[in-house]
Amino acid sequence: MKKIKIFISHDNPDFENRIRYVFKFLETHPLVEGKWSYYFEKNPHCNIQLHYESGKGFDSENQDEQYFFIPAQKLVFSAKTVDPSQLNCNPYQQNGQELYSVENQSKPKQTFLKENHFQFDIIETIFFHISRYEEVFAANENLNQAGWLDEKKQLLIRHHLEQMPVVDHLVKVFFEVLSKTRIHQKTTYDISHDVDILYRLTPFSNFIRSIVANLLYRRGFEDLKNTFWYWIAMQTKKVKDPYDNFEKLLRKENIWKSKQLFLMVDGNTKFDNKYSIDHPYIDKIVKIARERGYKIGLHPSYNAGFERKMYSDELNQLSKKLNENIQLNRQHWLRFSWEITPYLWEDHSIKMDFSMGYNHHLGFRCGTGFAYYMYDFKKEKAFGWKEQPMAFMESAAIHFATNENLDLKETMKDFFSENKTDTHININFHNSNFDPLTAIGETIADFYYNELIKLIEG
Repeated sequence: MKKIKIFISHDNPDFENRIRYVFKFLETHPLVEGKWSYYFEKNPHCNIQLHYESGKGFDSENQDEQYFFIPAQKLVFSAKTVDPSQLNCNPYQQNGQELYSVENQSKPKQTFLKENHFQFDIIETIFFHISRYEEVFAANENLNQAGWLDEKKQLLIRHHLEQMPVVDHLVKVFFEVLSKTRIHQKTTYDISHDVDILYRLTPFSNFIRSIVANLLYRRGFEDLKNTFWYWIAMQTKKVKDPYDNFEKLLRKENIWKSKQLFLMVDGNTKFDNKYSIDHPYIDKIVKIARERGYKIGLHPSYNAGFERKMYSDELNQLSKKLNENIQLNRQHWLRFSWEITPYLWEDHSIKMDFSMGYNHHLGFRCGTGFAYYMYDFKKEKAFGWKEQPMAFMESAAIHFATNENLDLKETMKDFFSENKTDTHININFHNSNFDPLTAIGETIADFYYNELIKLIEG
């Protein structure tokens, strides 16, 4: 294990909590956990010294110890809130690995390390991404209907870097430089599902709504005919409802680090596809999920992340239904308020949230695919719950491929092919996106059942 002595010289000591938070993140990052320890005060002999301070660095004259220097940028570790829209991601390179900074000036590609001097503020860069600084301090006019910073205005997406785990790559190369060893780990995965809607054509009223929607949106005679004959086949028990696919959807394999199923309870808006948590089919779904090793979490309704009583009621209803304390959470529409929602999770003993993903893009919204403790800016310390970023959601893939005029299956395959090492990917599929009556549903089903395992095991 490498022992590293940290020297901090910062103009504003109030930000030492943020600095120590980042070093704790580095020390416990799954790519390097157990491989190094950091010390700030009295400690055993450390053969590596890391200086994080202002200035241009120094020349090392001590041949017995290794000295490294990180320049303190003092942008997000400053009393003045920086405008994230003015920041840039600049390219650096080390041993063939592309790395990206967060800086206030645009620069051409440079070498990451020169004579033991790192060329940008690694600590602030990591903090910017994992704390979601740009979202916490986003102006209200830049928020989308889900309540958070519009995706197109986020730094990684503006620089077309969202499909790369920039933080995980930075942690990997940073350790390699300090330790003079190489890191190469196969990407790990977990699988999750959000149950937004139970049925498409059941009961009969849903079938009528489907027919009416076809006529209103002029989807064509072929769609109308297929819907009608599918419903007839359902009546003769030849097929199940298009969304009734849980026997096949819920995975049996043990290749996943974990499996999650998120259930809704209530709702009071048109964005909530209401089903009763006491519906008999919920019992069947839960039974299958538990038998296959899934943990069950809450998928709060559209407004629940903004209203304490509603969130509390929904969590209590699900806990009572399942006779267990619910500790997992994923927001419906990924909708939350930075001023309210994270504190609901904290106050209701949520252990892990899975909401840090994109609705219209694939990729690493936090710069990392691994779970970690998110930062509480009000108390200037880590929250008591962990965030498991969601890197892949099939509905986001559908939106992204459609908006960019790309082939859907190739878009999904490319994402997994480009991230086979040195990160973690939380995967999310909805039962309602496997609709055999649509071309997109058939594509999603083919990818999920026939391609996904090959990609992650290959």
